[in-house]
Amino acid sequence: FSYRLQPVKNVLAGMLRYPVAEAPAVLRFFGEFMENAPDELDALIEIGSNVLQYAPDAQGPTVVISVCCAGDLSKAQKTLRPLRSFRKPSVDSIRVQPYVQVQSSGDVTGLLKHAPPKYAGYYQSGFLAQVNNVVTDTILAHCEAPPSQAWSIALDHFMHGAICRVPEHQSAFNLRSQGVCFRTTAFQAGQGPPEKATAWVKGLNSALKPYADGKMYLN
Repeated sequence: FSYRLQPVKNVLAGMLRYPVAEAPAVLRFFGEFMENAPDELDALIEIGSNVLQYAPDAQGPTVVISVCCAGDLSKAQKTLRPLRSFRKPSVDSIRVQPYVQVQSSGDVTGLLKHAPPKYAGYYQSGFLAQVNNVVTDTILAHCEAPPSQAWSIALDHFMHGAICRVPEHQSAFNLRSQGVCFRTTAFQAGQGPPEKATAWVKGLNSALKPYADGKMYLN
C-alpha cells in the first residue's frame, strides 16, 4: 500500500489533567464537546492509574485529556478555549509545538513496567456509536472498582470529520461511522492467569456492547 502524506508544521497540542473526583464532570463535558469537533481536532480521554500513556507518573486515579488541533493556530486556540476553561485542570500543557514532537508525546513506560513476568494483564478494545449519559454512568461505575492499582479506560478515537467521509471500501480501515473507539486495560501482580483483570475488562466491554450499533474497532 502507499501513503498520501500532507505537510504539517506546528499544531496546538498538549494535555489537560484532573483529579479523578472530577471524572463525572470532565467525561460528560468532553463527550458533548467532541460532538461538534472540527476536522482539525483530534482528542482522547484516559481515566486510570499507573499505566496512563499521557500521565505515566500518575500513581493514583487520574483523568487526562490529550488534544492535537491542526490548521490555523488562532482558530485552534478558539476551538480549544471551552475545553480549557470549563473547569480548572491541575495541569494544562497545551501549547504550539511541532507536529513531529506531538507524535512522541505518548509514553508507554507504565505499560512496560507491568510486562511479564512480574505482572499479568488483559486488554480489549471496542466501539461506541455515542457517548450518552448511560454510557458515561457505566464507565464511571466501573472506575470505582478496578481490579488493581494498574488500570485504564480510554476513549481513544472520536471518529468524526474527514475520517467518516471516506467510503468503507476505499481503505483497509473500514470503520467509518461517527462514534468512539475505546480501550480497556488492567494488570495484576503475579504470573498466574489474570482472572480479576480479565473479568473487569470483559465486564465493561460487555456492558457497553449494546451501544456499539453492531460495529467493532479492530486494532
